[in-house]
Amino acid sequence: MDHFDIARDGLAWVRNRLPGGTFTWDIFDACGRYLGAVVPETRLDWGPIAVGEGGTLFGVAKDALDTEYVVRMSLRTAAGERVEALPC
Repeated sequence: MDHFDIARDGLAWVRNRLPGGTFTWDIFDACGRYLGAVVPETRLDWGPIAVGEGGTLFGVAKDALDTEYVVRMSLRTAAGERVEALPC
């Protein structure tokens, strides 16, 4: 684990660094129940990362010309629905 953050809606995001410079996020609800792992399709820099409500992750990536840009990713269920933190 190299980064831990909790969104205002209670979802906890735990980032784990993988070999080769990639990473995965383990997601937990407000009660500590494990919801699953997420591997972003876009490789984010190791700079500032913020989590938002409804399973939203903000970070910085670089394009082929090494120009930085902001990335917003949304956590969705297999059916494409928004992930919501449920009460305990």
